[in-house]
Amino acid sequence: MELKIEAVSGIYEIRHTASNTAYCGRTVNLRNRRCQHFSALSYGRHSNKPMQRDYDASLEGNSAFTFTVLEYVKPDQLIEREQAFISSGEYRYNRSNDAVAGCGVGEGNHRYSGTFKTPWGDFPSSYQAAASSEGMMSQAAVWTSCTNSEKVISGNAYGHSIYLQTNYDRSIVGKKSWRDIGFSFKPSTIN
Repeated sequence: MELKIEAVSGIYEIRHTASNTAYCGRTVNLRNRRCQHFSALSYGRHSNKPMQRDYDASLEGNSAFTFTVLEYVKPDQLIEREQAFISSGEYRYNRSNDAVAGCGVGEGNHRYSGTFKTPWGDFPSSYQAAASSEGMMSQAAVWTSCTNSEKVISGNAYGHSIYLQTNYDRSIVGKKSWRDIGFSFKPSTIN
């Protein structure tokens, strides 16, 4: 029986039980992040290609992996604590040994550097922006909203966003883009 995962910030691991290979991550919402990982794996769209290959080769589906909360952490301590776990050398699915350099979504995009602009401030990472949202947006939601800011806000996005529902009525659906309400990404000019 699986324990209930809370919608709080923390450090987690996803472990492939057959190979004992693991990934370590951080999030402001453990429950949502677990769902995002397993949904992406089941649809064959996970950004971590080695993890996706192991999933695809398995006959057990999601049960081929375990999701474990390693530590509940305050949002402002996520990077430091994730780095401590990654530095153990145990997490071979992680694409980087640096918790900050590993930020970003998608294979090859883990070095997205620049400024994530949100209505509540500008941040050097989507993780820091999410942590500063006081639980209103996940890291993935901030990343998507900022890097795809020209997209018009859909009904699905509105229905799944605490931030939108708290700050806007449904009339913005189909009329306003993420940029219109203050989200964008400005890439660094230095590589």
